[in-house]
Amino acid sequence: MSVPLYKNINLLKGRWLIIIIGITIGSLAGLVTIFVLCKALGIDDLIMITMLPKSSTAAISIDIAKTIGGLPNLAAAFTTVTGVCGNILGVHILKLFKIKDRISKGVALGSASHAVGTAKAMEIGEVEGALSSLSITLAGIINVFLIPWFMNLVGIH
Repeated sequence: MSVPLYKNINLLKGRWLIIIIGITIGSLAGLVTIFVLCKALGIDDLIMITMLPKSSTAAISIDIAKTIGGLPNLAAAFTTVTGVCGNILGVHILKLFKIKDRISKGVALGSASHAVGTAKAMEIGEVEGALSSLSITLAGIINVFLIPWFMNLVGIH
């Protein structure tokens, strides 16, 4: 995955900030969605906490879950389901919202559905795959800081 990223390095020039902002906003939107749905459906806080890191890779989501008081094994399962759903539904969602920009597609698939989404992004195109693979790493780093901040913001302990 590093070769396509290297070959498309010019795409990052001048766009790195907007990519980071996009990943951060996307991650925050995912956290808000989980919080609202869990509260609306009466899902236990422990399960909600365990779901929060679902858009990070499995290794990162397990460590985040341990740190924030969630269930690491269940976090890995939620992460896997998220990746598979992103792989299956991601392209359709991008079409539904008429997202045509190759960078946006890659960032969305990588940051929302990590490695399994990146596999789909690689099928779509080299640019999408390159940006998706970069987004996996950035989303993981962002989520390490964003999730505890979000939990504190909404009063989840």
